Amino acid sequence: SVLGLDHRGTLADRFASHHDKQPFIQKISVAYEILQIGQFIHQAGLVWGDVKPGNFVCFNVNNAFRYKAIDFDSCFYSTVNADNGAAPSLGSEIPFSSEIPSLEMLVAPGFIAPERAEMLALQKEETSDTGKVFPAIGSKQDVFIFGLILYRLFTGEEYFPSEQVENGEYEKILASQNFKPVFPKSLRRDVRKILGEMM
Repeated sequence: SVLGLDHRGTLADRFASHHDKQPFIQKISVAYEILQIGQFIHQAGLVWGDVKPGNFVCFNVNNAFRYKAIDFDSCFYSTVNADNGAAPSLGSEIPFSSEIPSLEMLVAPGFIAPERAEMLALQKEETSDTGKVFPAIGSKQDVFIFGLILYRLFTGEEYFPSEQVENGEYEKILASQNFKPVFPKSLRRDVRKILGEMM
């Protein structure tokens, strides 16, 4: 088991215990590792679906701390941008499906993309309208959530306060057609630019 290695906690655990106290240059190193994981998943033609800080686990590898991704139960091959609609292959030992899992498996409180928030809102509507058009689920939404994670890394705060997550208000904010991310002016301009492109 990968968790049998020298396991040092998840990214969610380590925000307050380690990363909030680190200088900017060390946070850049962590961000680079996290984004490398995202790039690999995207290049494999996969949508992770369950991107959240708790699914990045830190290990001591040769006296260096490295993050690895876990929990791919909701992962599926994306055929949205495939030329012929066929799912790429990472090898028969990685049996991901092209079938999209249930929306509940693609939602982590506080870490969802606007499209998935819109889908949640449509699901909750008490209507007999069968002509609803649901947004497509794709890797773009994973990228948005990676942006939320980097926001937490560089600001020391969640994008959505805990009250908004607990009462579900953040879902309404994301599902709004007028949603645009706002970043504190204290955040470095280059980081704001990158987050703006991701979110």
